[in-house]
Amino acid sequence: MYNGFCKMLYLSLSSLIKIRRYKILFIFYVIVLFVSKDFVLEVLRIRHVNLLENLPQNTPLPERELLQLHVIFKHGHRAPFRIYPNDPNPAELWEEGLGMLTKLGRLQMYTVGHHLKRRYTDFISSNPNEIETMSSEADRSLYSAYSLLAGMYPPDEEWSIGENIPWQPIQVSYVPEPEDMYLQSNPNCPLYETSKHELIDEYEKHQDEGNKFYFEFWSNHSGRKIRSADSAGDIYKTLSVERDNNYTVPEWVLLYWDKLVEFTDIGYFLHFQSRLQQRLRAGPILNLLLKRMKEKVEGKYISKKVYLYSGHGSNIAAIQCALQMYDMKHAPHAATIVAELYRERSGDSSIRFLYFNSSNPETVIENPYIFLLQGCSEFCPLWFYEDFIQDLVIEDWRKECVSEWQGISKEIIPPQFGKFMFQEKSSSSGS
Repeated sequence: MYNGFCKMLYLSLSSLIKIRRYKILFIFYVIVLFVSKDFVLEVLRIRHVNLLENLPQNTPLPERELLQLHVIFKHGHRAPFRIYPNDPNPAELWEEGLGMLTKLGRLQMYTVGHHLKRRYTDFISSNPNEIETMSSEADRSLYSAYSLLAGMYPPDEEWSIGENIPWQPIQVSYVPEPEDMYLQSNPNCPLYETSKHELIDEYEKHQDEGNKFYFEFWSNHSGRKIRSADSAGDIYKTLSVERDNNYTVPEWVLLYWDKLVEFTDIGYFLHFQSRLQQRLRAGPILNLLLKRMKEKVEGKYISKKVYLYSGHGSNIAAIQCALQMYDMKHAPHAATIVAELYRERSGDSSIRFLYFNSSNPETVIENPYIFLLQGCSEFCPLWFYEDFIQDLVIEDWRKECVSEWQGISKEIIPPQFGKFMFQEKSSSSGS
């Protein structure tokens, strides 16, 4: 009996020892796991990252892709076409010659080109084959195009023509003045001239009697006959370029300066106030933009992705009026309209209009204004733009210019006074 008791006691003690050993092992395992957890987790994280790196990446697509740029601009600062009889500044002061682009004008256009290069740095390269430039035949427009191109397309090493020469030659084409329907300031279009004078005559019949005071005042002091908003605009252009060039400005000039600016603004509007006038003056170039954009969208071979159009203040005003964006402020020198063509993430095409109108573009290029087509958003579907200008499209411009009026509205379209424009907050291209 004693032996049996001893055997039971031994087995019980053995079991207790075993249980205690497992407890000790378990506690030891827990301690080791706790101490090494950071190392284990880091190993698992690295393995997880390595596995992810080997998987194909789904990079999100940009909201939209810039496909094409159209840049339409007014020439830079120029000498006056003629001085007025009582002008204290002789014509000889203008060393470039009357009507020609001045040094200030060249600097303005170069600065605009440089700014556009920086703004669209991921889109514009140094390759001169990617750009096409059209100008009016006027020397001031041609020289403006050359100056802008110098700032916009400085050569990189591949296109350099010599060490320390930050310039390369780029072609500028123009249509002879009698045939130019795109950029000429005074195109050969009898129907337009007839319509313009009819509406201007009607406007002048109902002028405020108070306007005659200003016309007589400016006539007496300048020695030039001023009888309308148009002729007031002519004297303003002479006085403003003299003022910009720091030449002598008589005291009488500043007395009613704001009124002189106002008549100039009205004068531009009177030239493009009806849909018929807009059709004949802005229709051809707006349709050319559409044609080139559609060719790009439809995948036709086009080596050009930037188009420049060097023109005049009248071209800017005509386009603004035709798109119902004129705010009764005439375009300053180097004023620029940019039309951007985009491919949206959905695959659709859109267009955006920007307007640069800095007062002193030679020193500061301010953020542009964004133009909205009435009834559309900032990035407007291309089909909407096509519908919007449908009544401006002309099959045969020369034929229509010498024909009788055929029902296109002669009614005056009132200016929008900035209703469909707002200033861009940043300098992004929207891509």
